Amino acid sequence: MRPSRWGIAQEDGAIYNGDHPGTFWRVGDPDAPIAKSPTDVYRDNFGSSHEGTCNFTMANGSVRAISVLIATDDLGKLTARNDYEVVGEF
Repeated sequence: MRPSRWGIAQEDGAIYNGDHPGTFWRVGDPDAPIAKSPTDVYRDNFGSSHEGTCNFTMANGSVRAISVLIATDDLGKLTARNDYEVVGEF
């Protein structure tokens, strides 16, 4: 989320607020890399205010910081929930 948008919907909101899909819907694939910084243009991509990483909640309930430099192919595999692929180390 860009610092200039703190407290302003679409970008700053809870995932529990169904009024603004932009607060809970994100894209992760080769065409939508993780935002490199909070000032990146908002494109429905994942991002974080943590320098160099973005926190993800995994399917097993754990939380993992993933590098913003992750290969977009690997990001796409991680965000696909129905492809039945096992993702190795990334």
